[in-house]
Amino acid sequence: MEITRREAAGAVELEVSGRLDAYWADHLAAAIEESLQVGGHRLRLDMARVAYMSSAGIRVLLRTRKQLQALEGSFAVVNPSAAVRSVLEMVGLQMLFGEPEAPPTAVSAASKFVSGGVELEVVATNRGTRRECQLVGDPAYLTGDCASAPLVRLAVQPTMLALGIGAIADDASDARPRCGECLAAGGAAAYLPGDANGVPDYVVSEGTLQPSLHVVFALACDMSGAALVRFDAGAGSSFGLNAIVRACLELSGAATVGIVAVAESAGLIGAALRRSPFAEAAPSGVALEFPTVREWISFTPERSHLQSVTLVGGIVSRPVEGPLRRFLRPLETGDALVGHLHAAVFRYRPLRKGALDLEPTVAGLFEEGVPLTILHLLNDDRPIVGGGESLLVRGACWIAPIESIVR
Repeated sequence: MEITRREAAGAVELEVSGRLDAYWADHLAAAIEESLQVGGHRLRLDMARVAYMSSAGIRVLLRTRKQLQALEGSFAVVNPSAAVRSVLEMVGLQMLFGEPEAPPTAVSAASKFVSGGVELEVVATNRGTRRECQLVGDPAYLTGDCASAPLVRLAVQPTMLALGIGAIADDASDARPRCGECLAAGGAAAYLPGDANGVPDYVVSEGTLQPSLHVVFALACDMSGAALVRFDAGAGSSFGLNAIVRACLELSGAATVGIVAVAESAGLIGAALRRSPFAEAAPSGVALEFPTVREWISFTPERSHLQSVTLVGGIVSRPVEGPLRRFLRPLETGDALVGHLHAAVFRYRPLRKGALDLEPTVAGLFEEGVPLTILHLLNDDRPIVGGGESLLVRGACWIAPIESIVR
């Protein structure tokens, strides 16, 4: 079977020729997935030269139609051969024949914001007052006397953004031996256990079930009424994470913001605790000196998790003094941008275009199960050997301006 890809009338068109049997159905599915990854949400399948189609091919068509409907895209089979038309009519899938809808009207230039080469499409402006950022616990416990570190219970609300070091647990004694990188947003909480298991765990709000974190330290803020922006670097391109969050910060007009992003990754740079510093057998304090640091923290030596989807959450600020500064790290050389950002990584799935609601978008990421990992995102700007910063291709960012800091 041969598959030829081309752009036509604002849509991606795949011309298929040969037999669409169980073997070749996987190849067609891969070609469709590749088209979705480069942002092709309007898809036509030219099947004029398909001599045979089995049930495996039918399943690919149905799965594609369902996926594109969820993305508010469109899918159509055009120029079906007699064999294809006969099969689809016999199984009652005539609705696949036809042309995709006209492309959506372009967004006016007034709804765009450009900063540092990043163009943000402003989908929804901030609908609330500036919020407060809550500082919970103390990061100094990581490198100090861990044995005496108290864990604080943090009830995760649906509109809350929270990140730090902790564990999902009912009580502090259960959480202490498993503390690791944690992130909560959109009513879901996930963490990377600092134990021999090392498999991320999560809880998604549903009914009366609400996640509960026990943290040694965390940053938290309310994301209700946050502004929503979209960005898209285009096929084969990406934006640096720093450029994206800086643009969001400038758009907000605030000195400090809470940011949640759901985006396609072109490679992430980060670190994570290998083990909980609060377990009974752990020595006092996380050692940050080389080479002992390698026993405590794992680093991505180069960009990892390409072609994945990531949930990023954190607090970003211009240079700041006071209690907040202890919770933030430089995001670039010169300390001009500081922040604390965590990412939960998921297998690739295309993102719906246009307006998105944070809670259902986050819940959708967890539908297929456990995150691949949780990372504390870094900018590894060491000369020659540094891995650089994380890169994102396209996605959505929710931005909440922060006015006050509360311990």
